[in-house]
Amino acid sequence: AQYFDLIKGFNGDESCTKAYILNQVVNELGISKSDAVLIGDYKYDAVGAQSEGIDFIGVSYGFGIKEGGDNDAFKSIYIAKSPQDIKTFLLG
Repeated sequence: AQYFDLIKGFNGDESCTKAYILNQVVNELGISKSDAVLIGDYKYDAVGAQSEGIDFIGVSYGFGIKEGGDNDAFKSIYIAKSPQDIKTFLLG
């Protein structure tokens, strides 16, 4: 937790969608959606980001967003195979 400015997640309420959480995060941090990116390992992460106009980086570990198949329907700017891939993509 010490490495994050804000931590949000599902609170058990069915109305607490990924899109709702993303809106809370950008509002509480005072940033624009164009300055945000969601890193996730599940198709619902991609769907939530896409519905809110937030860039999405899929990771192929965890539940795993895989290239090909039905995951191609979700817009992502990158598919990372490791945490190091994310660091390299974001920081060069």
